[in-house]
Amino acid sequence: MKKALRLPEIWFRRSLWLVALIFAFFLLGLGRAVLSDLPKIEHPIEATQFVDATRYNALQQQIEHAQKQQRAIEDTQLQISLQLTSAQNDVNSAEQSFQDWLQTRTATERDEQNPEVFKRTHQLEPLRQRVRQVQAQFEQQEQKRMQAFKSEQQALAAQQKLLQAVQPHVEQAQFRQELIIFLYRLAITLPLLLLALGLWKKKRHTTYWPFVWGFIFFALITFFI
Repeated sequence: MKKALRLPEIWFRRSLWLVALIFAFFLLGLGRAVLSDLPKIEHPIEATQFVDATRYNALQQQIEHAQKQQRAIEDTQLQISLQLTSAQNDVNSAEQSFQDWLQTRTATERDEQNPEVFKRTHQLEPLRQRVRQVQAQFEQQEQKRMQAFKSEQQALAAQQKLLQAVQPHVEQAQFRQELIIFLYRLAITLPLLLLALGLWKKKRHTTYWPFVWGFIFFALITFFI
């Protein structure tokens, strides 16, 4: 009989502990939202803040200009490639036609002495010359592209040197910023921990003990984790 009477009391106390955990979880969500916004108080530290802005911006413009040149050259090369394919197709077609004609003709002269053979062979030369011209244009564009690429790489390397030179200053600034954010966090969490300690001493045996313990859980987790 006593066990039957105590069972509802046990479940009631368990439900109160569940209330305490739910309350702590609610406070943790609220605290996490506040603490996660603390880094936004300080501006992000970037290496570009410590370099010579004029020099860095000039290099950035050089990089962007070189990249723009490369894109334009690649577009031109694409058009030239289409022209080269067309010219090569014309040569192949003309050579195939010439070979077919050689196989079907009935001339008695030797090929190199046949005026018609000489004429048809001579007609192939402009087509082959066109292929060589288009190939030369493509190679010229490739040289320009390589020059632009080299200019881009040189500017990138110079930028990297500027950033590496100021890296110690960046690390110092980041350390100071992290210390400030830590002090902000401490200024918020330490009072919570002290308040939780006071509630534990004075209110843990009162009617509102589930909320007291919920706040204690919240303060401990927030401070230490």
